[in-house]
Amino acid sequence: MIKQKFVKTTAVLIFIFMVFDSYGQLYCYGENVYAPQLIKTNFLTLPFKTFQLQYERSVKPKTSIGLSFSFTPNRSLPFQDLYIDRIEDENGRKTLEEAKVNRFSIQPEVRFYFGNNNTFTKFYFAPYLKYSRYMPSFQLNYDYIDNTNNLSDIVVPIKGPINTISAGYGIGLQYNIFKAFYLDWQIVGNHYGYAFGKVSGTASQPLSQNIQDDISRTLQQLDDIPVYKFDYHVDERIVEVRPNGPIFGLTMGLSIGYRFR
Repeated sequence: MIKQKFVKTTAVLIFIFMVFDSYGQLYCYGENVYAPQLIKTNFLTLPFKTFQLQYERSVKPKTSIGLSFSFTPNRSLPFQDLYIDRIEDENGRKTLEEAKVNRFSIQPEVRFYFGNNNTFTKFYFAPYLKYSRYMPSFQLNYDYIDNTNNLSDIVVPIKGPINTISAGYGIGLQYNIFKAFYLDWQIVGNHYGYAFGKVSGTASQPLSQNIQDDISRTLQQLDDIPVYKFDYHVDERIVEVRPNGPIFGLTMGLSIGYRFR
């Protein structure tokens, strides 16, 4: 049997990815009417295989609007190497090693600058809205003895979207570093919202009552994860988990931008 702590570990890593998916998210803008736009990318997210493109435009002194997109292609769970060696069960290790997750998000914002009349420099306060879509995928692997006393495998592939809608704010400092290039340091930010969607899977063959009970006990451990809440259903064919409740996230980091007409 797969170790019960494995599914909880997988869920924790997925939600760590959700909490810190905005790490290093920053912006830049300008006051000059001949160069009221700025486009940038976040170089700190590249080691995490996240690609981000941000656009911002000055609308009046000390005020700008912006829109950012970010995308993470299929990748292994973050920090999984810290957990794999602690899992003794072979099936559990295999499941964690093969687990993947990808993400897409879009985020509009308004930014208010404090200091002089230059929209693109000094400290800022930026309220925003954010939509994110996560697609985790992994397999539950079970060994069992069939009616002929042979060892057989049961595989339950788990996959499905988890969506979040949230509102939050960022506080940071942005300044011109060279000609039309800007550096933006988002010092702190967070957002709060709601998660919805489901991850589910169909077993390769009917699940015995013992296996159903084992999966149910494992899913009950998800209730130990702070803040996040889950509803789940298990029968002889279907395993289904739905997030149900609030979510929170953190933003911080650096970004380089280019100002243009």
